[in-house]
Parts: sequence; structure tokens; C-alpha cells
Amino acid sequence: MKYLVLFALVCVVIWYFFGSKNKKKTSQELVMLECQGCGTFVSSNEAFYKGGRVYCSKKCKRENQ
Repeated sequence: MKYLVLFALVCVVIWYFFGSKNKKKTSQELVMLECQGCGTFVSSNEAFYKGGRVYCSKKCKRENQ
């Protein structure tokens, strides 16, 4: 009986340290936006914004101001 309790205790400790951690999940959705300069699509986290407009690169943003 004491081995069963010891086994259960070891399982709980292992679960606590390795299984119960919530891995950080990104809730950021991937949204593709069209560049106002050249028309290519770029993800929202890589886009450049200026005056409410979306650009794919600093070059497009600079050329289309």
C-alpha cells in the first residue's frame, strides 16, 4: 500500500512540474493585407503602416507618401 501512495505522489509531482504548465499560445491571427504601393500581400505583423495605409516595406512606404 505504501508503494502505491509513493507511486501516486511521484506521478503528481511529475505532472505538476511537466504537464500542468500552459504553453504560451499566440492568439495573434495571421491576417494578410494588401500593400497600397505595389499590391503585394503582407502579413499584418510584418506590414508597415502610415496614415491608415498598409505597405509591404519601408521602400514602398517612402515611395508612396
